[in-house]
Amino acid sequence: MNNTVLPTKDADKICCIKCGKTLSMKKWRGVEIKCSRCGTLNTILEQMIEQVIITDKEGRILFVNKAVEETTGYSLHEVVGKKPSEVWGGHMPKEFYKEMWDTILKKKNSAKMKITNKKKTGEMYDIWLLVSPIFDTKGETIFYVGIEIVI
Repeated sequence: MNNTVLPTKDADKICCIKCGKTLSMKKWRGVEIKCSRCGTLNTILEQMIEQVIITDKEGRILFVNKAVEETTGYSLHEVVGKKPSEVWGGHMPKEFYKEMWDTILKKKNSAKMKITNKKKTGEMYDIWLLVSPIFDTKGETIFYVGIEIVI
């Protein structure tokens, strides 16, 4: 398993897979993944030029990096707790979403696709999206991580 983090028995905590230190989640910026032994993952995510979105297993946004905020015009506070389709998505055919959820939820595979999203200003834009399920030690999905590259 190549997960970055694994959950502990406590549903509000995850552990670093590299060193085992308990990391916390559900902090001010959605998901705080910080390890003083190995470095800070949030720092990496914030500096990426690709858009990074982390959702819970129901698809509700827990974290977006600054690239998402800059591209879409939506702040973190506006999107946390909502589904991406409620904010900037929902513009693809129903069959598209059915296939995507079948791939990531039922088959537990990553999905790569080209989609159209909408900025806060109403401007439409295209992206390449890679969505990967993140599993706990029992193989159950606990998060989804989306990486978006604006075309």
